[in-house]
Amino acid sequence: MKNINHIKKSSLLKVVKENYYDVRLLENEFEDFLEHHQMFMKKDTIERHIKDKNNQNINQFILRKEMKYLDELLTHKEEQLKK
Repeated sequence: MKNINHIKKSSLLKVVKENYYDVRLLENEFEDFLEHHQMFMKKDTIERHIKDKNNQNINQFILRKEMKYLDELLTHKEEQLKK
């Protein structure tokens, strides 16, 4: 069994943390998500919904969770339209 301190100090963990908490990277991911689903015009609506749902608080975890949820729904919708 590995020592947990070794894992905490690992460079890979540091890179993952930096990428996960990087606000600019997250904004780019969100914009790419919106562009992919052709919903860029609804960015404000989506952000407002997330804020309303989470007491005016949007953090990295919440935004990524919402993007995953919306992506699943929109992908399913696109697949249904192709049939």
